[in-house]
Amino acid sequence: MFCSKQYGRKIITSHFKDNIDRYNCTGYINFINVVIDTSAIIAVIANEPEKQRLIELTKGVDIIAPQSVHWEIGNAFSAMFKMGQATITQTLDAIKIYRQIPVRLLEIDLGHSLKLSSKLNVYPYDAYII
Repeated sequence: MFCSKQYGRKIITSHFKDNIDRYNCTGYINFINVVIDTSAIIAVIANEPEKQRLIELTKGVDIIAPQSVHWEIGNAFSAMFKMGQATITQTLDAIKIYRQIPVRLLEIDLGHSLKLSSKLNVYPYDAYII
């Protein structure tokens, strides 16, 4: 196409390997993936002081996380009501808020995670988001 040769350019670049380039005839738009962990999601849901900054940093990007985040959110809220920090009703309301956060959950290659875990001397959970 004429536009791609004459005017195509990268607007944003990133180091994530599964970025998606979309051509719109004025240039390329590179959707940036941001990996997020459970603590950041809970900070947003629980209105922690860093909530607004997290929202600002993730505007216009594709938020991704390992599938394990889904279950970790459940575990975190379960721990809150077991320790008397929240009621079951409050945690169920928090889950409704969680479901509104646009997070794309990704399948994790356990073999790769274990190799990273060994190489970096970290727990496999930590390797999931590396």
